[in-house]
Amino acid sequence: MRTALRYALVSLAALALPAACLAQTVPAADCAPAGRLALYVAAGPAEGRAWDSVTFATPTGPLTVTGRTCMQHYAPKEGAAALSDADIQLRYRAALQRAGATVVLADAGLTLARAAAGDWVRIASQSNAIDVLVVAPGPHRQVLTTPGTNDFAPLGHMPDYLADPPDRRAFDQRGFQVRDGDETREVVVQGARTEIAYALREGGRPASDADIQENYRNALRGAGGEILFTDERNTTARIERSGQAIWIKVWSEESAINVTVVEQAAHRLTLLPPSGHDDRRLGRMPGYAADPPERHSLDEVIFTLQDGDAVREVKVQGARTEITYAPKPGRVLASDLDIQLNYRAALAQLGAQVLFTDSATTVARFGDSGRLVWVKIWSQETAIAVSVVEEKAYKAAVRPAPAETLRGALEGRGRTALFLSFDFDRPTLKPENAPILAEVVRLLRDWPSLRLLVENHTDNIGPRPRNLELAAARAAAVRDALAAAGADPARINVVGIGPDRPITDNATSEARARNRRTVLIRQ
Repeated sequence: MRTALRYALVSLAALALPAACLAQTVPAADCAPAGRLALYVAAGPAEGRAWDSVTFATPTGPLTVTGRTCMQHYAPKEGAAALSDADIQLRYRAALQRAGATVVLADAGLTLARAAAGDWVRIASQSNAIDVLVVAPGPHRQVLTTPGTNDFAPLGHMPDYLADPPDRRAFDQRGFQVRDGDETREVVVQGARTEIAYALREGGRPASDADIQENYRNALRGAGGEILFTDERNTTARIERSGQAIWIKVWSEESAINVTVVEQAAHRLTLLPPSGHDDRRLGRMPGYAADPPERHSLDEVIFTLQDGDAVREVKVQGARTEITYAPKPGRVLASDLDIQLNYRAALAQLGAQVLFTDSATTVARFGDSGRLVWVKIWSQETAIAVSVVEEKAYKAAVRPAPAETLRGALEGRGRTALFLSFDFDRPTLKPENAPILAEVVRLLRDWPSLRLLVENHTDNIGPRPRNLELAAARAAAVRDALAAAGADPARINVVGIGPDRPITDNATSEARARNRRTVLIRQ
């Protein structure tokens, strides 16, 4: 049992074993009730904790005892033969009973007894090792200090523990365990985050996890906090202060304590307007400075995309710009969450299509003055990298095909493709399409029996449902534009195919441009 290995020196003279029983007795340096067996030696001084919680197995069920603890480990002397478990246990039980203790449990390698003074004694053996644990029951004593410079008020710190400077972020998130009936769930809380790490000072006396957690829980209750979760090493609490919820988590491992505080609040956008080396469309985080950008007139960059439950990579060719940011000296770092949310908001303002996100990355695509722009924002608190690729434009035709050419294709193959221009992620046709549409209107006027099906196709970037929706809307926009130019809409049917019938593999920028097409089909 893990808690049974936490210890503090205890005087148990009332249980001293007679020399006749053990052949040798040892004074109070041992926390064994009567010393040690003659053939065994202590493995270092006895250890203990000023207050701990220990659970013993008894014939009537588990029994938890709290108080000062002490434990000593013994091994056979070098060259000495180990005693059997039965011999070890019989010797201890006899001595305990002669000292007035009551044996509560006697097993092959275990004795549990309660001394006349109320102390609990457990002797565990494996022939070549003996562990003696003593618990002197007593009330808990609150020892948490008055809050200091590095502490979070209203909490102080445990004696003999020193705090590192607090680690603060203006906005971040952490998960907090809470009890929900018989279940445990995690609540993710966002807001101003502070983390304080405490370490045992050199030569300091460690406290048990039970002592640490009980001290902090009492302090939290005293501050009006609601305890939401506890286990041996953790406490989650929430304090309401001036209408704001403050979430606190205390984790311990005897020699280390960590206090996490999140002052719950909504995210606040802080991205500064573009200047200097920034991308002219995005800006930068406060407290960060950009190195001179790295520019390439034509390059190929791989971007990661989310494709349903899968992740895939896509190659993009075009003009590349790389901007790297580092924190200014003395400035508080921004969390990755804060950085990513700020840039995602800026991308949303640009009408960007977000294609991939994780805790430290955002990949997006947006239109800018007819150009398709890809962006990746990567962060690691101490560094931010903004990668921008203005995708190379690929034109399928220099001049619009005349009506006669369109008719020849429809009579021969039954279909012909038009490469029309739309606003990014919108069904809006650009004015530059007018000459192409005018030839389609002339085709319909000169061929009165012709009925058309207008199909719109997209590339495979972004969610398929969105691409299907967009394709249907763009096909309808073509029909409406033709009708506005004088064509009879009753002769035109429309359908959105989206990414489902590519004419090439979407592997390159040029291939995706070829897949983004409008097809006229003779019906």
